[in-house]
Amino acid sequence: QVVSGGILETGLKAMLERCLVDDPALSSRFLGQNGSVGAFGAQVNLAYLIGLIGRDARDDLAKIAVIRNAFAHQPKGLAFSASPIREHCRDLRLPDHHTRDCGDNPADALLIHSEHQGRVIQLGLDIGRRDERITEPRWRFEVTVQLLHFLLKRTSPRRPASISPSAAWET
Repeated sequence: QVVSGGILETGLKAMLERCLVDDPALSSRFLGQNGSVGAFGAQVNLAYLIGLIGRDARDDLAKIAVIRNAFAHQPKGLAFSASPIREHCRDLRLPDHHTRDCGDNPADALLIHSEHQGRVIQLGLDIGRRDERITEPRWRFEVTVQLLHFLLKRTSPRRPASISPSAAWET
């Protein structure tokens, strides 16, 4: 759980870096641990505000962070079936909107729609009998992490072009 959150945090930062101008020193200060957008929650909100992720992804990233912190601070005796983890997992939205039961045909496994790229992409995840597992907290958590990881890696905004005066400007 803690590792999953770290993977998403790294993916989110990389996605944001892809849409910034190519100035590694400045972007490192901006997105770094003590930067103005260094906190994970601030990066989630920035990604949402500039249209890189949708509302469900934003909300689920925030819930994953809460779950991650709960497991990090109580590594012993904490289970997905216990309150409040169970409720946080129940409130995750991506499994409800982006999965479907594939029955015995794993080729029908999982669909995710990336609003940023405006296309439907099929993932090669065998989620088994979704309708039998959709209420299991651990299953919801794991599928959400996989969906978010895929979304953060596949959302590839173009780096802004550098702006320089044209030759006509200088004459």
